[in-house]
Amino acid sequence: MKNTTLSENAPNGPALPPGGSAREGAIAPMARLGGAAVLFVIALLGLSVVGGEWTAGRLLEAWRGGSGDPASAERTIELWTQLRLQRLLFAAAIGGVLSLAGVAFQAVLRNPLAEPYILGVSGGASVGVLSAPWWWAVGAGAMVPALAGGLAALGLLLGAARWARVRDSASLILTGAVLNAIFAAWILLLYTLLSGPQAGGSRVEVGLAWAMGNLGPERYRVLGVLPELWLVLGVGAVTLLLLARPLDLLALGEEEAADLGIEPRSHRWLSLIVGSLITAVAVAAAGPIGFVGLIVPHAVRRLVGVSHRRVIPWSIFGGALFLMLADTFARSLLPGRPLPVGVVTAMLGGPFFILLLRRRGEGDA
Repeated sequence: MKNTTLSENAPNGPALPPGGSAREGAIAPMARLGGAAVLFVIALLGLSVVGGEWTAGRLLEAWRGGSGDPASAERTIELWTQLRLQRLLFAAAIGGVLSLAGVAFQAVLRNPLAEPYILGVSGGASVGVLSAPWWWAVGAGAMVPALAGGLAALGLLLGAARWARVRDSASLILTGAVLNAIFAAWILLLYTLLSGPQAGGSRVEVGLAWAMGNLGPERYRVLGVLPELWLVLGVGAVTLLLLARPLDLLALGEEEAADLGIEPRSHRWLSLIVGSLITAVAVAAAGPIGFVGLIVPHAVRRLVGVSHRRVIPWSIFGGALFLMLADTFARSLLPGRPLPVGVVTAMLGGPFFILLLRRRGEGDA
């Protein structure tokens, strides 16, 4: 009899033969050219739109020296290169990391609803960060407790699932949602303690902005984590690309994957750990930003098929574009009062999650 495990296939999941589909052969130079064009447009919007106002003309004027004020022109150029460009690269790195983590979780659990935020991994990393009293001062040091919190959350998730004898991915996601609610309560408690009478006002503001998902300059300039983020993204991408064939085979089921020459348990664990670690790094840098790993990999599979050799790089690219665009919208919706990008992704991801849930329900009917 076929073994039933946590990666039991579900309707509308990513499980298809490792050979992929005809759609994968259709991804040709035209698709790459289209992707480059979309990247250019979104990058231009991200650099130029501030508070709903188009500011590219100021940069062109500063470059030409037509402003008549060299000091003003220098400040304008510095604003673009030192603030906006870095913020754009920061958003791209965070988006790519979160989307890559979503690929790993969805592939292993064979369920398009699996995502680090929904499963509680982001929440665990957040609790780890807030539990460390030095996180707000040292900055990059927040990654250590975040990594510990993310791995602890993964262990709690799988341990709770085993204790409750969970045997399907849908119930595992429900378990993760419960853990996420528990972590949210802990985050509120820790934030309340941080914002007590003895806490400084700036510390409270930084903590609140971080807890809602923040890509502001205090994150990438003060913390100086931009190079580390791109390094983490690169290492994570290479690792999962090396696991692309095992992930494709795991989509067929554990027995089939074992028959085809891989050891399912070790590959599953390695993928989950990689996904949890890179999620924790993103949380430490920008706070918990949800649903990027849900929306982007699902959309990418619709476009390029299910082969992970294509899904992984295109998901990184799509995640970068998605968060760059979301951050531009967050900065422009309320002029003079930018929203945390986590608010925007939650507003988009919540309805998307419900839509996927409905489609799964129709598939089960």
